[in-house]
Amino acid sequence: ACTMNVTVATEMVRQGLQMGSLEEFNQAVAAVPAGAGGLLLLPYLEGERLPNLPEATGVLLGLRPSTCSPSQLARAAMEGATLGLRYGLERLAELGMKAGEVRLIGGGAASRVWRQIAADVFRMPVICPRLQEGPALGAALQACWCASDEEIAEIAARCCPLDESTRCLPREREADLYDRIYALQCDLSARLAESGLFGRHRRLIEGEQNE
Repeated sequence: ACTMNVTVATEMVRQGLQMGSLEEFNQAVAAVPAGAGGLLLLPYLEGERLPNLPEATGVLLGLRPSTCSPSQLARAAMEGATLGLRYGLERLAELGMKAGEVRLIGGGAASRVWRQIAADVFRMPVICPRLQEGPALGAALQACWCASDEEIAEIAARCCPLDESTRCLPREREADLYDRIYALQCDLSARLAESGLFGRHRRLIEGEQNE
């Protein structure tokens, strides 16, 4: 599964609103309850591959005076990006690859608040491996597997120790809320795609730029 808009969304908000360091950004997100007060960001800032929406753009739903603070926009960006990852996780499950735990790597994995959002959105535990070089390490593990008699799980357990201090467990109340928000995000994405509004908007903007 490949998604194009994860830290793209959070960095757009952090830099656009001049929210300072990553630590300050994470503190702002943590200060806002789950759901960002009803503010939902479709995070398709660079189009999207999953779902397949190459002409899509970012969309804010629920923007009101009470949800227009930098902290709520930051929370909505982090939640929207994570809900987008859930789409990929559910698609993999439909193909028979069901996970019981999620391993997080990359810059966002260093954020405690983001790990907790991920656990709540995915409804399963999340944890980070001690080694963060995921793609290269994954290729090396597969090569070891092909060259040995060991099972891939045995090789991974030996070569990819986990950092238990990063483990986050899902919380039922927040997970229930994210289920509802996820259904809304999927519905809104599908309606905008089916209506052709993403394409009409792109053609409108491109037409203005060419004039």
